[in-house]
Amino acid sequence: PITIKQLWSNVEQIQAHLILSLNNAELIEKLLSQFQDHKDLSCEEIKDLTHYIEQRIALISHLAPRKVDMRSDARNPYLTGVILSSLI
Repeated sequence: PITIKQLWSNVEQIQAHLILSLNNAELIEKLLSQFQDHKDLSCEEIKDLTHYIEQRIALISHLAPRKVDMRSDARNPYLTGVILSSLI
């Protein structure tokens, strides 16, 4: 469970344009390398994590453009005002 949480945290930290520019194999390798920089994984954990990422690679790629949209919306003063006023 902690490994999965860390994976999604790593996905969030990767720039959306990088996610969109990598093919599936490169993205999997990028995510695994980030993981191994922070924690030593056993061969079995690497295998399981690779399988988990492969099963969710479409979701990760699908979410990347939304990250770009959310960031650009946050920089738009009009949209930011609309969003803030709707929260009040």
